Amino acid sequence: MPIYGTCAGAILLSKKTTGEKSDILKLLDIDTARNAYGRQVESFSTQISAPEISQKPIPAVFIRAPKIIRVGKNVEILARFRNEPVLVREKNILASTFHPELTDDLAVHRYFIRMSSGVVPAHRFVIARSPQATEAISLKHTTRCIP
Repeated sequence: MPIYGTCAGAILLSKKTTGEKSDILKLLDIDTARNAYGRQVESFSTQISAPEISQKPIPAVFIRAPKIIRVGKNVEILARFRNEPVLVREKNILASTFHPELTDDLAVHRYFIRMSSGVVPAHRFVIARSPQATEAISLKHTTRCIP
C-alpha cells in the first residue's frame, strides 16, 4: 500500500527519531529530528527544486518541521533545502518534512498519485510535455499520459 507522510508523518514513518519519546512505525529507512527548523514562530515558506517531480520550483511550507538526519542506501532523495533532504522516497513510501498541501501547487500530490498507480518507477523517470496531456511520463519505450 502506498503511503505519504508530511511533516509529523515523516517522523511517524522513520526508523528512528530524536526528541520526545513516541511510537513510530519504522517503515522508511530515515532518521529524523523533531522541530529541527525551530519553533512555531520560526515557521517559513520557501521554494525548493525537485526536478524529478516538477520542472519549476515547488512551494514548501515548513511548520515546526523535522529534519531528515540520515537516509538509508535505498532511499531516494527527491528534494533538498539548504542541502538537507526534505522529500524522500523508498519503494512505495513518500515522505516530506514540509507541507505541500498548504499551497496551491499540486506537483507533489500528482507525483504521489502517479507513484501509487505504478506509473513512476522506484528510480529514474523523465517528464516530457505533450500536446495531448498536461503531463506525460516516458518510461523506456512507453509513454503514459496523466490528465
